[in-house]
Amino acid sequence: MWQDENIHRAEHHLLWPGQEYRAELDVLVAGCGTWQAAKYALCHPAAHVVAIDISPASLWYTSELAKKYDLNNLQMQELPVENVSDLDQQFDLIMCTGVLHHLADPDAGFRRDVCRFQDERLSPAARAQFVHALLRRDMAEVRLFLDRLERYAAAVAQRDDDSPGLTSELAAIADDGTARDRFVAFMHATDDTTLSVRLIDLAQKLGWLSADERLAELGRVVSGRYAHPVLTAADVDFVCKLNASHALDHTRDGLGEADDVGHAAIRACLGDVAQRPRLLAALTSPGEADVQIAQVYLQYQPLADADEVRDVTSGIGRMSDAGAQVRALDALADHRVADREALENLARLFPLARTIDVQRAIAGVLIRADFEAIDTPQLVRTLREHRFRSRDGRDLIDVLIDRLGSPA
Repeated sequence: MWQDENIHRAEHHLLWPGQEYRAELDVLVAGCGTWQAAKYALCHPAAHVVAIDISPASLWYTSELAKKYDLNNLQMQELPVENVSDLDQQFDLIMCTGVLHHLADPDAGFRRDVCRFQDERLSPAARAQFVHALLRRDMAEVRLFLDRLERYAAAVAQRDDDSPGLTSELAAIADDGTARDRFVAFMHATDDTTLSVRLIDLAQKLGWLSADERLAELGRVVSGRYAHPVLTAADVDFVCKLNASHALDHTRDGLGEADDVGHAAIRACLGDVAQRPRLLAALTSPGEADVQIAQVYLQYQPLADADEVRDVTSGIGRMSDAGAQVRALDALADHRVADREALENLARLFPLARTIDVQRAIAGVLIRADFEAIDTPQLVRTLREHRFRSRDGRDLIDVLIDRLGSPA
């Protein structure tokens, strides 16, 4: 049972969900104790296991187990975990159990690596060597340094130093297929799409992705997001922001039809203009989630002409739910309404509003509007005669009245 390949495959896919099963792993057991490394080597005969510990007694017990069970795939070395870099090896898996709390300073190694990003004594070439070595570590560790790697890659892209040494070291990173494959596999395995985009951009800066490959990877991320059965305003914001330059518009050709407002919004963010009327209608719909999606979409693709503004203000007037009206009006407030007919629609809605929140939302639109298109005296009379009184003193309606030039 302990050598059952089905169990090993299950373990493998838990650790590396995006990678094909491989039994020939390089494994480090750091602080192996008396039996941990021997057990792993016995259960995984195709793996190459390196065991390190500072205790000669622990290593002796491990060696005895290796002899007893003929573990030719187990190598032992007396070495503190702080000096693991002395091994000068790369590992697929590092096991370290019940060790770190025994160290005098468990964070020393992390701080040392952080400092090397800023160490002015290092030449640009030496710093690139350090970054290369870091990128060859386990991806869980690389992930810890992602912010610093991003800053480093951005700085290098703007460098003035074209010395042969630095150029050679950066080329070595770009040509490191093993590190690249590990990085890309991690990039594909993560479910965090924001993280995936950061990894994609870093991979391009490191020379691991061409411009076209970067777009293809971003398209893959968008397609994965679109495949979700339920999409939210956050999903729409993510795609619209990612496609601000419209470089990903072609991605929509590989997407399915939009069955709801969320999917329609993503297709619209990818340049599908046929979805726009559906999203404008969603802005005045009773569904809170649909209104939020429409609001986000319109932040990136604002109301384009007077007809659209009129349709929206007319639709708001027909809404029966006060809360939905407020959300739609809040979205409209982001646009400076200048169309006379649209403003008259809002003015007529004010005395019909059933709550003070709707009236305040109308005031929020009007206060940003083009006053020259409004019959100001009539609007002021409407505001003063039909407003709900605020229990909190002055509010946005009072500000609007003042702005329109009403006498106190």
